[in-house]
Amino acid sequence: MPTRYLAITLLLFATGLTVHAERLTYNTTLGRMDYRYDIAITGQVRPPGGAPLPVVLQMGARVIDQVTGKAHRDLSPVTMSIKDIELSGSSGENEFGDDVENTVISFLRSRAGVMSKLQYLHTPSKADTLIPGMENIWLLFSRFGHHLRLPEQELRAGEKWTSAETLGLSTGKTMALRAESTLVGVKMVDGKRYVQIDSTFQLTAPKQRLSSADGTDSGLVMELGMSGKSFLLFDPRAGEVYRATITAQITTKTTMSAETSGTKNAMAGSFSVTTTAHRTSPPAPAGKKR
Repeated sequence: MPTRYLAITLLLFATGLTVHAERLTYNTTLGRMDYRYDIAITGQVRPPGGAPLPVVLQMGARVIDQVTGKAHRDLSPVTMSIKDIELSGSSGENEFGDDVENTVISFLRSRAGVMSKLQYLHTPSKADTLIPGMENIWLLFSRFGHHLRLPEQELRAGEKWTSAETLGLSTGKTMALRAESTLVGVKMVDGKRYVQIDSTFQLTAPKQRLSSADGTDSGLVMELGMSGKSFLLFDPRAGEVYRATITAQITTKTTMSAETSGTKNAMAGSFSVTTTAHRTSPPAPAGKKR
C-alpha cells in the first residue's frame, strides 16, 4: 500500500475512534467489588497567635461495594463497607497510629451513579475523624473514586458534563458538591480498553458545631471548604471504575461558638490531599484448619 494511502487509512481510523460515542453505566448485577483506598494528607494548623503546627496523616482501607438486590426502576441497592482502616501520622513532634472502626453506608444507585436514600449503618467515633467535621471522608472521596457521577447520555471524546448534588453528613446536615467532568478518550492498559475521565470539583459545607469524643457539644464551630481534581479510568464493559487518583485542597476555620466565647480568635487549617483508589480482587478465603 502506498505510504500516502496508509497515512490516510490511519487518519480515518484515528478519527473514527475520536468520534465514537460512549454510553457509560454502572453494573447492576448482584455481587461485590473490592477497592484499595489510600489517603495522604499534609498541611498545617495555625492556632490563634501561635506558630503553624505541621500535620501529616496517612490512611488506608479496603472499600467493598455489594449490590444486594435487583435493580428496581433503574435503582440498585448498594452497601459500601470500609474495612481494615489504618491511620498513622504526626502533629508537630507527636506521632500516632491507630486502627479505626469500620464504616458501613447503604444507598440506592442509578446506572449513572446518582445516590439516594443514603444511610449510615455504622460510623467510627468522633475521636477517629481525620479532620474535625470530616467523618464522612470515605463517602466524599468515593464520589471521585469508584462512584463518580456518569453522564446521562452518550458522549464523545472531549465532551463535558456537569453535576450538582448534596451529600448527607452523619450529623444530619448536608454538603453541596458541584463537578465538571470531561470524557478525555480511550486508554489501553495491559491490552484492556478503558475510558479516561478527568473531573474538577468544589465542595461547600455549612458551618457546623463540633462534638467531643463523648458526643457532647465541644463549644467549637467549624467552616470547611474543598476543591480538587480527579483522574479516572472506567471499564465500560464491566460497568465499573478501574482506578482513580484524586488531588484536593482543604481549608478549615474553627472558632468558639458565640455562647461559649465572644472572641473572634480562629484556628485555621490548610491541607493538601492525595487519594488513590484501585480495583482489587477479593482476599482469598482462609484455609480450613486441619
